[in-house]
Parts: sequence; structure tokens; C-alpha cells
Amino acid sequence: MRLECLALLVLTVLLEVLLLYLVLRAHLGFYCSGGSPTAAPVSAVFGNVCPPGHYCEIGSAVPTPCAVGSQRSDTGGKGAEDCMPCPGGQFQDQRGQRDCKPCPPGFHCISFTQDLTGVSTPLICPKGFFCPNETQPGNPVPCPKGTYSDSVGLLSAEQCLVCPVGYFCASDGLSKPSGPCASGFLCFIQATVPNPIDNSTGTLCPPGAHCLLGLRAGECSAGYYCDWGSSSPEQSLCPAGFYCPTGTPKPLACTSGTFSSIMGNSQRENCEPCPVGFYCQGEGVAEPLLCPPGHFCPSGTSQGTQFPCPPGTLQPLSGAVSTEQCVPCPSGKFCAHHGLTEPTGSCQDGYHCPSGSSSPNGTGNENKSTGNNMCPAGHYCPTGIGSPLPCPAGTFSSSPGLSGAEQCEQCPPGLFCEEPAMVHPSEAALCDAGRSARPVDGLQGYICPSGHSCPIGAPLEVPCEPGTYSNAPGASHCLLCPAGTMCPFPGTQEPLPCPMGHYCPSGTAMAVPCPVGTLGQITRAQSDAACVSCPTGLYCGLPGSSQPQGQCQQGYFCQGGSAYPAPLKMSGYLRNGPCPHGHFCPSGTLMPLPCPVGTIRNLTGFYCPLDFSSTTPHAFLCPKGHYCPLGSPLALPCPTGQYQPNPGSDTCIPCRPGYYCEEAIIGDPRPCPPHSYCPAATMVPQPCPNGTYTPSEAGGLQEERECLPCPPGKFCRAGKVKGQCAAGYICFSGSSEFTPQCNVQLNRDHCEWGVQCAGPCPAGFYCPEGTEETLTCPANTIRQTPGGSDVHDCLVCPPAHWCKEGDPVLHMCPPGYFCDGIADYESEGRPGPRECPLFTHRPTPGAGSKGDCLICPPGTFCNSTGLIDFSSFLCPPGHWCSGTGFPVLCPAGTFRAQPGAASASQCELCPPGTYCPDPRTTSQANTAGIPCRASYECPTGSVMEIPCRAGSYCGAQTGVPTPCPAGYFCPERSHTYSSPQQVCSFPYYCPANSSVMLYCADGWMPSNTGGLRTSQESSCVMCVAGTYRPSLSSHLNCLLCPPGYHCPPGSHHFSGQHCPVGYVCPQGTSEPIPCPPGSYGNRSGAESQEDCHKCPQRTFNHLHAQRACFPCGSSSTSAAGASSCTCIGKNRAFQHSDGSCLCKTGFVFYNELDFKSSTADSEFDCQPEAKKRCWAGQVRLASTLECVVPSTYSCNVTCGPHGGSLDVGMGICNCERYVSVEELCNSSCLSTLPVMSARLLNDGQLLLRIKGSDESRTWSRKMVNVLGPDVHVKNIGKIHFVQFAPDGVFGWILKDILLIDSLLTERVEILEKDLRRKRDADQNEIFRHNPRIPNPIACLSPKDMLIFQLTINHTGRQLSHFPVYQKDHLFSSNPGWDFGAFRRLQHLIKHTQLNSTRFAHVFMEPGKYVFVDNAVSDWSLIVVVSERGSECSPSKAAFQPATPAQLVRHGIIKQQSLNLLPDWGIITGCLSLLVLLIVVLTTSALVLRPNRANLIAQGRRNPNGGVWVNQRFL
Repeated sequence: MRLECLALLVLTVLLEVLLLYLVLRAHLGFYCSGGSPTAAPVSAVFGNVCPPGHYCEIGSAVPTPCAVGSQRSDTGGKGAEDCMPCPGGQFQDQRGQRDCKPCPPGFHCISFTQDLTGVSTPLICPKGFFCPNETQPGNPVPCPKGTYSDSVGLLSAEQCLVCPVGYFCASDGLSKPSGPCASGFLCFIQATVPNPIDNSTGTLCPPGAHCLLGLRAGECSAGYYCDWGSSSPEQSLCPAGFYCPTGTPKPLACTSGTFSSIMGNSQRENCEPCPVGFYCQGEGVAEPLLCPPGHFCPSGTSQGTQFPCPPGTLQPLSGAVSTEQCVPCPSGKFCAHHGLTEPTGSCQDGYHCPSGSSSPNGTGNENKSTGNNMCPAGHYCPTGIGSPLPCPAGTFSSSPGLSGAEQCEQCPPGLFCEEPAMVHPSEAALCDAGRSARPVDGLQGYICPSGHSCPIGAPLEVPCEPGTYSNAPGASHCLLCPAGTMCPFPGTQEPLPCPMGHYCPSGTAMAVPCPVGTLGQITRAQSDAACVSCPTGLYCGLPGSSQPQGQCQQGYFCQGGSAYPAPLKMSGYLRNGPCPHGHFCPSGTLMPLPCPVGTIRNLTGFYCPLDFSSTTPHAFLCPKGHYCPLGSPLALPCPTGQYQPNPGSDTCIPCRPGYYCEEAIIGDPRPCPPHSYCPAATMVPQPCPNGTYTPSEAGGLQEERECLPCPPGKFCRAGKVKGQCAAGYICFSGSSEFTPQCNVQLNRDHCEWGVQCAGPCPAGFYCPEGTEETLTCPANTIRQTPGGSDVHDCLVCPPAHWCKEGDPVLHMCPPGYFCDGIADYESEGRPGPRECPLFTHRPTPGAGSKGDCLICPPGTFCNSTGLIDFSSFLCPPGHWCSGTGFPVLCPAGTFRAQPGAASASQCELCPPGTYCPDPRTTSQANTAGIPCRASYECPTGSVMEIPCRAGSYCGAQTGVPTPCPAGYFCPERSHTYSSPQQVCSFPYYCPANSSVMLYCADGWMPSNTGGLRTSQESSCVMCVAGTYRPSLSSHLNCLLCPPGYHCPPGSHHFSGQHCPVGYVCPQGTSEPIPCPPGSYGNRSGAESQEDCHKCPQRTFNHLHAQRACFPCGSSSTSAAGASSCTCIGKNRAFQHSDGSCLCKTGFVFYNELDFKSSTADSEFDCQPEAKKRCWAGQVRLASTLECVVPSTYSCNVTCGPHGGSLDVGMGICNCERYVSVEELCNSSCLSTLPVMSARLLNDGQLLLRIKGSDESRTWSRKMVNVLGPDVHVKNIGKIHFVQFAPDGVFGWILKDILLIDSLLTERVEILEKDLRRKRDADQNEIFRHNPRIPNPIACLSPKDMLIFQLTINHTGRQLSHFPVYQKDHLFSSNPGWDFGAFRRLQHLIKHTQLNSTRFAHVFMEPGKYVFVDNAVSDWSLIVVVSERGSECSPSKAAFQPATPAQLVRHGIIKQQSLNLLPDWGIITGCLSLLVLLIVVLTTSALVLRPNRANLIAQGRRNPNGGVWVNQRFL
């Protein structure tokens, strides 16, 4: 409240002064010399208006002259402000002048003050500028780019100095060059950039040299080469295969035949001759190449094909060193050329080729021997054979030069050839009875099969004839078919049972049918006795019947054995016939039945003429051939097809089948004549239909089907054979035409009765006239249309096709064959399929030539012709096959147990514990490894046994030696470890795999414990901290470390471990003890704490183990032994980095000129800074602390084109669109981010180490010209990159090593150009290509480092982009934080010519720190250093957008309560109320004041003699 009252008093005084000023203002501009009657005299007697060059204030007696540097051309000047300062380019060195003087050449007239005074004295033209005569405004003209001026008073641009060699002048108006040019560049004169490439002001450093600071620094060092733009004498290490003498612009290649596998060669002698077994082709060979197969390479070989293996030899392996390693050509092969890796081909068939052959018929080999190696008699030599193969058993050969086993002649029929390689058949023997000599195995023939007989010496098995059989193999003769069975076919193995209706005596080929009138109702009947008479009442009209055909007709009786339904009279025991008189016979009757007593049979069979009267009904007996039913007037003739052989019949009998009955016939029916047939009731014989016939002697045919089909080759009409069918037609059966046109089937079994089985000769056949069978077109010919009449109508088969015998369809040449259409002696004039040759196959049809036969693939040995599938012709075990020749032995050290190896690489390495010798020396294929003996080891691929290595022991079949167990030692060739001589003894120890007993290592002493001495840990004791012991010391115990030295645990000696400077080491010290803060140590080998000296007064040391103390600044002091300095001024924080004392956050001070500051060093006290109060509707910005209206505040600079709004609670912009981490790098991407670490090298350079996500790749790179970090930082945590660029502040998410490399190698200008090219592109698209977060929050752990990428504006360094710490930002939480490194960075960029574009800083203290861009303060970076016990989320990126949610997540809040100015509105209101209250009280007092007259006392007398007075007083 006291402050409000004081403010009210001041306001009152100011109002009074203002009123007085307004009164007196009206009389300004005049002076009064004395006695003036008026305040504005106009006569010179008493005064006058103020003259030019002067001014007259109130009460002026004389005019006051205008100060130097100003003028006034008019009268009436009222005050000093009416004196106008001299304009630019003019000055005035006298007072009271009405105009100014022009500035002389070589000078400039510019006022640098903020008052109203102009230039009083011309200033000489400053350095870096020139001032010509025509300079009207008075401004100095800057020397142009590429020049500078270190002198003053220049008159023209010609007087500016050109930028010297090695320097560049990047801006106008320089007083000295901007700085030395960049390394790797040459600067001539007048360079404007540090990296000129225009060849007029500068260029890249020339090849062979290196350039530093814009000058040629010297030649390239030996072992290195320097291309354009080299900045180091060791710019590029000379690559392997090259050498680089001093001053090399490009590496010089090692000559052909030499190589160098190391880098950094400096002379030609470093190129070594190519080693044996290798070749070095061309120049610049870094690694020799293995000598190719088929060649050998002695030392210095320059071409892989320089030394080929001679003819007769080959070399399938690489790395041969001499001709002795060229192996002879395998037997069965020939090697005709130089440099072969596999044989040229297989030996010619009919010849054999020994090892080393160089021709296909074995007439030459590597030993120059000649001779004829034709295959001898009794043998055969197929293609690719090394020695003759004997003709197999069962064959012989009397001719030499045979090429295949098929050319060996078969053993003659009836004989067998038991021995191989027979030359003559006289050596053969007769086959045994029951065996056939048709060769299958060629040795003994085979057992005579069932259904056949083989007499002794039989060449072929003989099929059993019909009626005989053989049911077991090996029969010498066939057996008669037993009675009751039949053997109908040749070669019968099992007799068939005789069917019903037939009987079969012994030796029956076809069953004999039972005759008509009988039945055969059992199987296996042996004679006709088994055929029984047809049952009574029934008839059996067909031979071989097993069931009757039906009942006898009515009017007839059948007592048995009847062959017809209306039998004639029969004599004998059994009778069959018509029913006799006085009887009647129903259908199927056995005996005639007599008419019943007292009845007679109806008088049928008589007739009574119309003109005749008779007393008896049987006057006229019905004659034969007629029938007389009851009441007949006359005898009726039998209808057509019926007859009646008996008189007196009342019915006619249908004519029997096979007979015909003409009308009114008398007597028996006539037999049906030949060429016709007569079914039942036939009156006229029916001719056999066309296409059928009967023999001329055959008659009595009962039905049409008994007419026989026309015989083959004939055509028939009206039941007779008319002639032969025409040529080109086939008549199988039933033909009725000379040239039938029906479609005919080749299988005559399908020909049906009554169907003409005849037609044109089918395609694939030819038919001569009258042929009974179609004749097939011969093999390899074709007839595709019907009607062929001669063999010449069958055409030759075309190429690539196969014409089967009688097949009208063209078939593709069958698999395994080729069809070239060539008629030669092999095809007997008719081309046909030919077998594909050896080593080929054809799995698909259609081969048109031998070339269409496919080469068998590697891994097969196709030693047969006509192959379709090669899968069963695999390469034999122990060999590998190229597919085009004979098997090749697996190389030494390999084997092949399974068939099918396609190359030497498929020969498996000999398994551990076995060895596989060279098969060329053993002549045995390696199909399995040979077991290794004890005391030897045979690792994988061993060719021979190797003595067991030292430190291991080898039992039998050892592949990998067993390490000698701990506690024992195993010399070379050990087969066990447990012998007494191999037990480890004190003071030695023997870890696993020991070959000798070991001493305890340096820094260890032996320990005599029980049990095996298995390891250093169990048998030795490490010297404890502060002791030491050499390995071979005579002392078994560790010795105490002397003073001045330190001995860590396990020290072997103290001599190399001096106590370093800044540390002390008393006796028995294990680790140096650092001198504490507030002290220092200035010598090595210090022995006690007394060697750590206290820091003197006015110095401090805040670190451990320092060799000197730091001085306090001018504004601070300290006592002896201080770890920090105390600021003289209050509310200041001491900065260890530069010794300055700065005001704490929220405090300011005023210097001697009463200027306010918070970041300057001073002894003055700092006082709280009073901030303006924000009115209603206003928000205080967190960065500048200003009050703004949210609706009018623009966030476009911070947020970009999408804009945003002000966050009322936090005081920062809340953008409409952010760049999220997830859109740049998802969770999977974040989990694979590279991890960067760093350390400072002794030379001050920063070494970065980048580790890939899989930790299998690490990459190191030096960063040069980096400002920071502090040299006192010992350990650096994770590394992150921040960029301050012309388009914003960004935190980079480094997704891969390539991106990191581009950031470390590309110049900032290049990155900026890339971004400027995308200025008009969508912002999100830019961020997708550049994974970075604008205005980020960086979450760090203590000791993490940020590397800042800076952008220096060489033409206006004040506008450079670099971080500036916002000490008073509301989010900054550490008021005393030492940000001296950032202040130094600001000074170097703004006030020096520093060109480094990288700045590194390690954050050690937890807290929140806000940095803004120097040029654009709306761009910011918030750094959050996590407190102890907390950490940044490992699954999140280090950089996050500064969204409100992220601010909350990182705990960013406003940190300070502000000291606010008084609220003048409240104060004014309070004063107004107070004045109003005083006025009211005063008015009330005046109004209520009593009348003076009424103040006289009125009363009555007091009883005590006094007077009572009313209670009212004056």
C-alpha cells in the first residue's frame, strides 16, 4: 500500500509541472535583453525574435547558439530541438550556424549517437571502406567482396586490397580477410568463398598434393594418394594391388604376374611375385586367383592359361603348381588337347584306351607309346572302356573289334555257355531236359515254363498241343488231359472242367455235345453215358443241351428221349408219337389217356358232304393232308405251312422246321433245299439273305440264322458264293457286294450275323483281290486313307515320326529313339526309330535326328542305348559323372557312398575319423573312409593320417581331437591323457587343451590346493589390489606395490604404472586416488595426500584429479581450497566455464549507465525483474514473457504454412499440424536405429562410433573442426544430431548408417540447397525424405551429447543460425546452469571469422533447457535431461514434436513466479475511493456543525448548590 501512495504523490507533482509548462510554452522563441514590456518583443531594443542558428527558451536574455553538428536556417527557435542536426554527408564544427559544411573526400560524416546532434567533426573513412568525393549521403562505401582494407582514409575502390593468396574475403567492407581458405582448396587472389572452384580465384587442391588453409602444404605421403581436393598428406590409403610413391595422384598398379594384398604400399618392390598355384592376371591384383583347372601355375604366372596340362593329361582341380600335378587321362577316355579339365571324350567303340591316352583308339598316350588296342576275340569294348570286357556267360565271340555285348553271339540253341570270354561254341554244353537255352542270363537258359515241354537240348520251349497240358515248370513232355476235363488251347497249363451238356473222354481237346433227345446235367462228364434221355412230356431238340426246350404239343405223347415237340411214331422201349384212337393227349403228356367209359372221342376227323345223307357221322374219313373239324361238310386242305400225314384228323400239324409244306400236300414234309431255310410252317423255302450262303450239299435249315455268313474274301447273294471281293476291299464275313462300302472293324470277332462285315480296306492296311485278312502295312510305312490294294500303297514314314505296323496314324518318334527318315543298311531300306546312342536319352517323343537325343545330365552314366529315363543309370559310388562319358574317380580326400554324383564337388569330404587316399595310387574308388588309427587325427577331408596335435589326444577313428582335459597335458601324438606322466603338478597348472604345463600368469601366484590343477583360477590366485608378481618370479607370493605407483588387481609389475599427475598413490595402492575438488596435484608419482595442494585464494577447482586450479573471474572471489567461487554481487550464479557471474533466472541488474542486463558479468547486485501485468484477455509468452492477445498472435513462423493458435496455459504455439515420429519411423524402425557413441581423442578430434542394429557392424569416423565438447568430460553417452538451418530447427532421426554418413560428409550448404529446391513442395513430403522433427523436444540422459549442425551467414554473421540459451524462459528449470559454452559459441560466430559448422555439448545436469535460433527466435529446441532414477522411454525416439501432450509427458511446466509491476488500475481506484470518502466526511462535518449560540449551557440548579448542565458542550 505504501508503494501505491508514493505513486499517487508522484502523479500529482507531474500534473502541476505539466500545467506550468503549458503556461510558459506560449512565450518560447524570443529573448528579452532587459526592460521588455512584453514577453515577445520584436524590436532590437528590448529583445527580438530568436535569430537563425540560435534558439530561445523561456526567460532567455540572449539567444543560445545551436551546438556544433547542428544548424538552424530560420528565426524563432524555441529550443535546442529546433536546431537540426547536420544531414548525412555534412558537418558543422562551429556553434550558432545557419547551415552545414560538406564532408571532405576521404572522410565520412555519419552520426553514431542517438541524440539530436549531427556530425561536428568529419571522421576519417574506416578500415574496409572508401569515401569518394561524390559521396553525398556521407555513408562509407564498403570494399567489395574479394577485397579488404586495413587502412583508413581511402578515396576509391582501387585503393582496396585484393584478398591475398590462401585467404578469402566473403563479404563487403572487410578490414581483414574473412579467414584462411578451407583445407583441400587453393585460393589465388580475390577469393570470395573458402572453397573456390572457378579456377580464377581458386580451385581444388591439385592431384598429388595436399592443401591446408588455402595453400599447397606439400606432396602426398608415400603409401597414400591424393586426388583433387585433398586436405591431408594421407588423404586416401593406397589400395591393395597398387603402390603409391611420394606425390602420387593416382595409385600405380602392380604389374602383371605380381600382387599385393596389403594397403599402403609405397614402392614397386612391395608388389610380390604371384605364388605357385595362383596366377595374377592383369595389373593391380590384390588377391591372386587360384590356378584354373586344366593348368598349372609356377611362381610369377600372369595368365591362368599360360601353362596348360599337355595332351594325355588333365587336371580337374584348381591350384596345380607344376606339370607333375597334371594327372593322366582316366582309362577309357582320351585327352586330345592341352589344358583339359575333363577327358575329350570316350574311347572309340571296338577299342580300349589305357590311362593317359590322347587318341580315341588308344594309339597314343602321354608316354608316347603306339600300338593297336583293338578289342580281342572273346571280348567287347563299348565306347569309353579302358580294358576289354569279356563276352558274358551265355555268349561267345570269335571276331575281334566288337563294340558291345550285343555283338557277342548267343550260345547256340540247346547249348549253354557257362564261362565268359568264350571264343568258340565248341566249349558249350547241352541244356538239361526241362530247360530251354533261349538266353536270359546267357548261362543256363531258363526253366521250361508251365504249359510247355522242353526235351533235352531243346532250343525253344514247345507249347502243349490241344488235349494235353503241363501244370508245372520244367516239364520234358506234356500230359494227356484227364477224363472229365478238356484242354482246348495250345500251351494249356491247367485243364478246364467239361461243361454241362457235354462229355469229355481222356485227351479231349473240345467237349463232345450230348446228342439231340438227351441232356447232360453234370459237369466233368467222362463219356456219353452221362447223357440221359430227355424227360417225359418234354422234348430236347438241340445237341449239347442241359435243359429241355419245352413240352410236347397236345395230341402227342412223349415217353422220353423226344427230339421234337410233335414226334413221329417210335418203336422200341420208349415210344413217342401222335395220340392213338380212343385216347386223348394234352400238352406234355407222358402216355395217351383213354377216353372215359361211356364216352367216345368227339367225331372229328370225318366229314359229311352236303349232298349226302348218312345215319352215321363217320361216313367219310378225313383224308391225309386235310383236317375235318366237328360238323365238316367236306375235308379241308391243310393251310399253307401245315400238313397232316394221318387220315381222320380234325387239325393240321404245323410244318416242322427244316421242312416246307406246299398247299394240299399229301404225305410227309419235304426237306428244305440248299441255299434256303425253312422255319416252322414253311410252305415255300426262303432263300438265304444276301451276304449268307450254305454249302451245296447242306439242306434242312430250320431258320435264317442257320445260313452261314459269306466266307472271308467272298461276296454272296441268294445263299450262294458269287465270287471274290475286289482288290482294295476286305470281306471278313457276310459280304453281299463286290465292292462293299460299309465301315469294317478289324476284329472279326465283332462281326455279327446278318451284318455285312465288309468294306474298303481300312487305313494302315492293304487288301489284294479276294484276301481273307487285311495285310498290315509294314513297319515304318503308313497308309492314312482306306482302299489300299497293294503293298506299294503303303508310303515311307516321314522323319521325326514313327509308323507302326498297320497303324494309319502318324506317331511321334517314340521316347528313347530318333527318326531321321534315312533309309540305309541299318533300317533295311525302311527308315524307322533308331535308339539314341550312348550317354544320351530322349524322354519325349518327336526326335528327328540324333542331335535331338539329349545329353544325359551330370550325375548319370548312360551306358545303354535307347534310354527314355536316365534315373536308373546313376553314376556309380566312388565316382562322379559328367553325363557325357565314363565315371571319374572322386578326388583324394573325398568319397561317394551313394550313386549319382554330378561333379567332383558332390564327392563328399571324407568324414571325421576317416581318411580317403588318392584313388589314383590305390586304384580303388573311395566309397567310404578308412578308419583312422589311434594317436592320429583325420579331420574332414583327410587324404592321410595326421599325427595327433599337441594339447589333444586321439583314440581310434578320431576326426576332431579330444582336447586334453583340465589338470593334464597332452604332447603331440598322445592317444590318452590319463597316464601318470601327464598329470599336472604344483606350481604349474594345465587348463583344457594343454600340451605343456603352464606357469601362473603375470599378476597371479600359485596356490597349492588339493585335486587336479585345472585352471589358472583354481590353481593360482590373482594378486590382490595393491600387489604385483611377475610370471617367472622366484617368489611364489605377490609383493606389495611401492609408494608412487598403483597396482590394480592382477598386476605383473609396478614399473609401468606411475601415479599420474593429479593423483596420489600411497604404498599398496590399487587405483590412483584423485585429488579432490578444491585441490590440485602437479607431479607424477605422488605418494600421499600432502601432495594434493589446496587451490590458492581467488582460484577454484570443481573437478577431480586436476593438475592446476582455475582462476576466479573479476566479479567473484574465493578462499584457499575452494571448489567454486563466490559472486560478489547478490543473486548471481557463478559460471565455472568462464569464471563469470550472471544474474540468476528472473533477476537483472543496472550498470553504471543505468542500462538493464541479465547476461553480463558484473559485481553489481541483481534484483528481481518486474514484469508488466497482463490485462484480461492477454496471455504471457513463455519465451519473451510479453503479454499478447491470443486471437491476434500469429504462429505462422513457428508452425509453418498450416499455422496454429496460442496455448493459453503454456504460453507457446499449438500448431495445426506436427510431424510425428511414427510417420518417419515406426516401432520396427525405432528398434533398429543405429546407436552412436563418441570419445575425445588426444588431438582434440571427436571420434564417433556407430553400431548397427544387429551389432555385427560397427563404423568409426573422425569429426574434424568440431567446436566442443568440454575437454574435461570423461564419459560421453548417446549421440544425437540437431540442425539449425535457414528453414528451421530440426532433430534428426538417424535411421541408417548411410544417413549418418551423409550428415557427416555433406556440407551444410548442400543440404540447404536440397531443401530450397523443395521450398514449394508439401512440407510432409520434405520430412518423409528427411527424417527430422521441427522445433523438437529432446529427451536425454545425463552425459548424452547433442551435435549441433550450424549455418553460418558469411555476408551477415549476425543472421547466422545457431542455438542461443533462453535463461529466462518459463520452461527453463535450472537457474544456475553454466551455459558458458553457448555464450562462447555466440561470440565466435558473431564476432570472429569462425567457419566451423558443428558444435557439440554434453549435458551433465538434470533439468529443462530451452534454446532458440539466433536468427529466428520463434524456432526452438527444448532439452529435457532426465533426473536420477528416471530415464527416457527406450521404445521412443529421442526427439518428439513440441505438442502439448509431449510437454506434459516430459514434465515441462512453467518454472518461476514472476515479480509483477503494480496494478495501477487498482491503485487509482483505491485513491479515488479515498478522496471520495474524505470529501464525504468533510461535507458531513460542515453540514452537521452546531450553532455557536446553542453551545451555552442550559440547566437547573443542582441540589447540592450547583447547576445541572445538559449533555451538550461547546
